[in-house]
Amino acid sequence: MPIHRDPLLPDRRRRLRAGRPLAACALAFALVAAGTTTASADDAPTAVVPVGAGDGSYLVTLRDQPAASYDGTLDGLAPTRVEPGARLDAQSDAVQRYSDHLTRLQDSAASAAGVTPTNRYALTVDGFSAELTAAQVQALGHDRDVLSVEPDRTLHTTSTPDSRFLGLEGDDGLWSKVGGSDKAGEGTVIGVLDTGIAPDNPSFAGKPLGSTPGADPYLDGSRIDFRKGDGTVFHGTCETGDGFTADDCSTKIVGARSFEAGRAASGDPNGPQEKLSPLDTAGHGSHTASTAAGDAGVAATAGTIQETIAGIAPAAKIAAYKVCWSGPDPSKETDDGCELSDIVAGIEQATADGVDVLNMSLGGPGKTEDAFQRALLGAADAGIFVAASAGNSGPDAGTVENTEPWVTTVAASSVPRNYSGTVTLGSGAKFAGASATVGSPVSGPLVRAVDSGVKGATSPELCGKGTLDPTKVRGRIVQCDRGVSPRIEKSAEVKRAGGIGMVLTNVKPDSQDLDRHTVPTVHLDADARQTIVDYAAKAGATVTLTDGNTTGVERPAPQVAGFSSRGASEDVDGGDTIKPDITAPGVGILAAISDDGGKPAFAPYSARPCPRRTSPDSGSSTSASTRRRLRPRSSRRS
Repeated sequence: MPIHRDPLLPDRRRRLRAGRPLAACALAFALVAAGTTTASADDAPTAVVPVGAGDGSYLVTLRDQPAASYDGTLDGLAPTRVEPGARLDAQSDAVQRYSDHLTRLQDSAASAAGVTPTNRYALTVDGFSAELTAAQVQALGHDRDVLSVEPDRTLHTTSTPDSRFLGLEGDDGLWSKVGGSDKAGEGTVIGVLDTGIAPDNPSFAGKPLGSTPGADPYLDGSRIDFRKGDGTVFHGTCETGDGFTADDCSTKIVGARSFEAGRAASGDPNGPQEKLSPLDTAGHGSHTASTAAGDAGVAATAGTIQETIAGIAPAAKIAAYKVCWSGPDPSKETDDGCELSDIVAGIEQATADGVDVLNMSLGGPGKTEDAFQRALLGAADAGIFVAASAGNSGPDAGTVENTEPWVTTVAASSVPRNYSGTVTLGSGAKFAGASATVGSPVSGPLVRAVDSGVKGATSPELCGKGTLDPTKVRGRIVQCDRGVSPRIEKSAEVKRAGGIGMVLTNVKPDSQDLDRHTVPTVHLDADARQTIVDYAAKAGATVTLTDGNTTGVERPAPQVAGFSSRGASEDVDGGDTIKPDITAPGVGILAAISDDGGKPAFAPYSARPCPRRTSPDSGSSTSASTRRRLRPRSSRRS
């Protein structure tokens, strides 16, 4: 849908509106008549509504400006929009009074249509979400105070930048210009909209919150206050719930909230591992947050990888807003999701709290709804730097997501010297790929999965559950094709059948991913597949898997990842808008994830970690946080 850049009618902006009882009568009539009559041109909705709308979850946007954008055109209400370079104070009297005014109008519209809102918005967008019948959609569409009624829909999460490659370390690095890694991002708060956070991970180590005002965050009653580098105050809340206590917030994690009303209304169930709290059980949110602002000097181990890691802005504070939830089946990502109504609620809360940077690594197919675009515009109007993932639908052109001009859209790219392994065939041919599970060299006979299936197995080349025959696999290294089943389930099947290693091959060009396989594995791209398949078909074929790239050939870096979405944008101005804006490291990034077996864990996610997640890049948001240390007020849409 197009963006309604100036939706307010001039004759409706000069005064506080009245006359709602008459509107209520009209809406009551519309509720009765909807679906039973054919509307004439005079009866056409005044708001944008979907054709053939049925019962379901919707976002309802009203016509007034949100507080972040309000320019003072209503009698009796002072303007609340801030000047370029300034920050919206959501606690100010003017903002509170104007927000109350919007809430009253929302209540009136909802009441007239017999609707109970599930989420409310006033700072970044004027509206609410609700469960609506088809008749209520039509009734709201005829309410002249309503701008649009749009279906709620599900987005998905969409990875650590290499600090040396990005030029952060060393005498000439960015960190040295701000006083070292312990100063990078100081005085700023990064808001992360994702799957929550794992507070016990060493990347988020902070001191317990005290109650004495000072330079560190402190408790003011139940609220967490932090005076930031630009002089404004962040007001955070530590929401307690299943697996998450007040002690999980600290001088590092200064806010933790969860939003699930939209998820609950969607009818999609959460998995048994999911927690109704800010706790991260999927790993994606923790990975994103530690990439952005994880502490420096953290020892991280994942498989055979041992590194000392840091976020881009280690001194920045983190506020986690959990808007994404995991479904029952760990092997699928289709039952995971982030409802738009919950995302907008998270944007609204982050704006109210006073974050400096909003990192939103979420996306989905198709054009984004107006309410979502408006919420991001409202956050930008409030002085927040907004960064979002370009998406994972590449390499085709025109697949980029998050194309709003007030958003910095970030594509994923590779870094040099990434975690790798080498496949050496008995013929002497060598191929380098991604690996985090090969320690000591592993050698043995090489067999093709397609030749190693149990009798009657369907597509054994994909190494699905129960497809491999132990008599053909035991003691061997198996070549498996990517596709259909999760990658880590393929190595689990090889292990079940007695295999000692796996060569995972892409059937078509795609990412090579660093998964936590259960047998030593090297993941190769499609250009190596045919040679390996042909060789493995020969009697006596052997192979050796070794750690690192021993081919003598390094792939150029940075390169935009094959899965990363490309421009130009087809959403705006006929497809001639150049997006993404920038690239940042998003392939094979070692950072924090959710706990594994009750213990802090790390993983070298690519920007599309499997089996369940598509992963975000945080480079734009974190570099913005570091820039705010140098120029605290500079990163704002003008």
